[in-house]
Amino acid sequence: MTNTVNAILLDMKKRSGFSIIELIVVVVVIGILATLTVVGYDDVMQSAVETSLKSDLSNISKQLELYKGKHGSYPKSMNTDGCMVDWVAAVDTNFCYKGSNDSVLSYSAIVSRAYRLVATKDSVSFMITNSTQAAPVRAADDSQPGVACPNNFIPVPGSGTYGTNDFCVMKYEAKHDTDTVPTTMKEDSPWNDITQADAIIASQKVNGCEGCHLISEAEWMTIAQNVLSVNTNWSGGSVGSGYVYRGNSQGRGSEDDASTDNDGYYKTGSYAGDMTVTCGYGVTGDSQRRTLSLTNGQIIWDIAGNRQEWTSGTVTTGQPGVQGEGSDVWSWLQVNTLGSLAVNPSPAGTGLIGASSWNENNGMGYLVSDATRTNLTAFYRGGNDDSCIWSGVTRLSLKYSPTGYEGSDISFRVAQ
Repeated sequence: MTNTVNAILLDMKKRSGFSIIELIVVVVVIGILATLTVVGYDDVMQSAVETSLKSDLSNISKQLELYKGKHGSYPKSMNTDGCMVDWVAAVDTNFCYKGSNDSVLSYSAIVSRAYRLVATKDSVSFMITNSTQAAPVRAADDSQPGVACPNNFIPVPGSGTYGTNDFCVMKYEAKHDTDTVPTTMKEDSPWNDITQADAIIASQKVNGCEGCHLISEAEWMTIAQNVLSVNTNWSGGSVGSGYVYRGNSQGRGSEDDASTDNDGYYKTGSYAGDMTVTCGYGVTGDSQRRTLSLTNGQIIWDIAGNRQEWTSGTVTTGQPGVQGEGSDVWSWLQVNTLGSLAVNPSPAGTGLIGASSWNENNGMGYLVSDATRTNLTAFYRGGNDDSCIWSGVTRLSLKYSPTGYEGSDISFRVAQ
């Protein structure tokens, strides 16, 4: 930069003096060069921070594998000294780690066979799981470290169980922006009467959302595992106690709009502590809450009820179900073959303690499938407004081809 400015000044010196225009040119050139220097320095510093955070994640992931080799599972947490704590609160001081260069580490595990680790410095934040490589943390907005989600999308913590990094998902079921472009907001009716094939195309058109796509099976099950691990999503106040709220599913019609996050019973006709509602099959209580919480404090609407939702999953042979039986509705506890699906769709597959015994009475919903079917079949999830005990976060139906159904009871949700 100094040589450039000196050259300009020398050229001017050969003449009788500096004009005001020439002085302005010098000032402008100095400003441009200074800006380029600052931007270049910021890029170098950002890259250095990212490299440092990824190194921290790589180093501690190796320690976590050593810990697992010794203890048989990953730790449940890390204490304030950075030492790993097992699932009965015992600390192993042989496994302690601190972030380098003032980075902050945050470790979490909701099952013993998977973890999520975050390293943060300033506004930069990266995460890793036991089955994924380092990737940017997704944040609710620009005020938090990480990469902000689009408007009215919420961040979902990645899961080592399903091989997902952090991702963003629509907070509400997809609504119409235009006839071909979806959006997500509290107001208006969910987009319905759409096939899976058309939902896949529409999901790629969300305004300003690079990489948007119809939610995948792995992403759906990441959400399911996460919400099932949160005490407040269970009627009994702790994981496995009572049932997980299954949302609007009581036959009142699909609700068009949502409300504030503290008004989860909006338009359901029920309320917290309401024991007069009958869901059928002996299930009573306030199961109609439309909101479920994630471990990061985010709220998602209507993931278990209101309208069924397409995922991008398809299958030909290898459907889960009851071996030797045809198409039917199965309790997850009846299923004796998971087929050959890439993602385990069952409650037990979450790895949560007690999940292998959870069924429709616990808010899981049913499986609708045919283990003998060989034609191409699309996945849809959750429940609709009149499915009651059928609804739930792990409800799965395998009935139609990707172009074979577009009913008023089915919508979709977009992820990024």
